[in-house]
Amino acid sequence: MNKLFISYARKDEPFARQLATLLSESGADIWLDVEDIPGGMKWSSAIQQGLDAAEGMILILSSSSLGSRNVEDEWQYYLDKNKPIFPVLIEKVELPYQLNRVQWVDFSNPQAHFLESYRKLLTALNAKGFSLGTAVGTAPFHIKTAAAPASTPSTAVSSRPLPLTWIAIVAAIVIVALIIILSLLNGSNPPATSLTTTPSDTQSSAATPTQPEETANPSPAVTQPSAAAEAQITAGALDITITHSNKDSLTILVTTDTDFTGLAIETTSQTIPITDYFDGLETLNFQVKTGSCLRFIAEGKSPPLPRACDRENTFVQELSSSEVFWYDTVTNQPVNFSLLQNGQSLGICSAAVAAASGCKFSSS
Repeated sequence: MNKLFISYARKDEPFARQLATLLSESGADIWLDVEDIPGGMKWSSAIQQGLDAAEGMILILSSSSLGSRNVEDEWQYYLDKNKPIFPVLIEKVELPYQLNRVQWVDFSNPQAHFLESYRKLLTALNAKGFSLGTAVGTAPFHIKTAAAPASTPSTAVSSRPLPLTWIAIVAAIVIVALIIILSLLNGSNPPATSLTTTPSDTQSSAATPTQPEETANPSPAVTQPSAAAEAQITAGALDITITHSNKDSLTILVTTDTDFTGLAIETTSQTIPITDYFDGLETLNFQVKTGSCLRFIAEGKSPPLPRACDRENTFVQELSSSEVFWYDTVTNQPVNFSLLQNGQSLGICSAAVAAASGCKFSSS
């Protein structure tokens, strides 16, 4: 009994991946959606198979996962099936009341207490019948989390050029000293121009090794392209059209390369984080190309793909009838909704416009 399903929010994937690696090394058989869904297989069907095949769940809890309906559906399913759940807190959050009696492990400070927390997790797993090793290394297991200080990488890298700087200074002093000594051996005082020019030239050449090091320093290399890319995104990367004509489907057509980070659809009753539903976006770093389509499809329906959509770059998520958010099944009418970006409204999409020509949203 060693098969474990890891349930997590997409923003917590770095932690989920690395914890999965360590659990695997301890003897667990890990099911992780980014690694165990075969190409071409429907996402919801693959998740169902993973949930059924696993004998326990590692539930990574954070503010993101507590806001994810997919994550909630997964642990609720395990509660209904009376399967063991092992909550792992990577942020200081309050557990849902349904999980109050479940033993949890605090990983909210992984750099300081990771080994202790990991041992507690292994102990909890073994107590429930999982046969995992309890020995872990003495070196901290470095977890990449959103809470990690942004200055850490640049601090670690910026310390490397210091020895070269001292070498450059010493080299300059030595060269100047040699020039003076040679001049004295020749029985003449070094010309003023020679002394003033030579150190200048020497400093310039001595600084040369330092410059490539600074250029090769990952900190500036990452910062500059990142800033440029960010400017490009805010300048006009968001350009989509949302359409729906009935309860069978809602289509998001990408009309210019678009960053879907932080995009959500909000109705009067719920908020739909788009990236939580289309896991394939993670592999693209949420950068979606022109002509791509994201489609929500009602369960059991197969509406035709709009001509504007590139079939090879279309993402599809099937929803049950109770999950259809763009159509009110009680009144049998489509609903109005808003598009949010990082919690800020970009405008309202009226049902009439969405059904006729589609609601257009653009940051340009």
